[in-house]
Amino acid sequence: MKFSFDKTIDDVLKFDVNHTGLHYLTKAMVVPSILDLDLDLAKEGLDVDDYASLFLSGDFICIVDGMGCSIALDLKNDQDCVFKNIEDAESGYSLLDASTDNPRELVRANMPDGISSGYIWNVDSNEQKPVSINYSYWLNSGRYLIKRDVRENTISLISQDDSLLWTHQFTGTALNGAGKAIENDLASLIGIHNELLWLTDRADCIFSIDVNTGKIVHSSNQFGNTYMYKLEREKNRLIALQHSIFHVVDIDNKTLSHRSTELSEMFKEFGFSPNYSGVSSEFPVIDSHFVFFDAYEFVVAVFDIEKEEVTWHQELSSVRGNGAIRIMKYYDNMMYIWCTDNSLHLFKRTN
Repeated sequence: MKFSFDKTIDDVLKFDVNHTGLHYLTKAMVVPSILDLDLDLAKEGLDVDDYASLFLSGDFICIVDGMGCSIALDLKNDQDCVFKNIEDAESGYSLLDASTDNPRELVRANMPDGISSGYIWNVDSNEQKPVSINYSYWLNSGRYLIKRDVRENTISLISQDDSLLWTHQFTGTALNGAGKAIENDLASLIGIHNELLWLTDRADCIFSIDVNTGKIVHSSNQFGNTYMYKLEREKNRLIALQHSIFHVVDIDNKTLSHRSTELSEMFKEFGFSPNYSGVSSEFPVIDSHFVFFDAYEFVVAVFDIEKEEVTWHQELSSVRGNGAIRIMKYYDNMMYIWCTDNSLHLFKRTN
């Protein structure tokens, strides 16, 4: 897998991309790349700054400023404004950066209530389904809510009709960065695959829970302090990065088997710094390839998981300006690299 440089867009405060195209936010403008939309958000009553957010939810583009004022435009129907909350932002509902399996639905949260309640809103039928959102993570895959109680060290699986399916209690202790014992708790949610919810805890354990029964199916601490996991659903496996060690974990059986590759020599060969090398949390595994980058040296490399070799790498100093890599995304054969100097660099996949 290889890429070629396409173009750079300057002064991008936020961006997102999905089936409706690339959309990015500048100081007072939303500019889709494939749709004729030129909207002055200041005139609409939104204060667009670094605290504002832009996200795509199904067929809609949503913008929320730092005060909770929000607007949603229907990109499939002449950019009609379907939701606008300006004057009563402090006492009304705002848009939540979440989506369901239905591209015609938006998720709204009750801001005055500490984002503890909200509903899924079908824009076409105007049907509203209440949901509990407090202490929650939204899982787009499987249409479940994960409700996290940080006081009780539990997570609960909630269905779309707000029914409690099960609760899991974290037990024992873990060590924090200073080596001090703390109560064990949720560390990260990896995702749902084949009716199993994959997650990690603070004790560096990875495990899976049956979404129907709440019973633990897999449990392993053999990967230690692994700070990144990705599901490669097509091959029924997990991709894991543990500092400079790359793991491929087979999740087909109850016993987790894996193969590991030491990447420190590759890091040195392509100019990676061990302190800053890594992967973007938003960057997926693409056709059995994985992308590494050094945020400050601005080096990007594509790693072939099957051949265990680098197939493409690029030093981006000629286009980076003075920034560092902040976010990487991939969609429809295009790679998007957004930097701290607000430059957005586009690369096109060539094979």
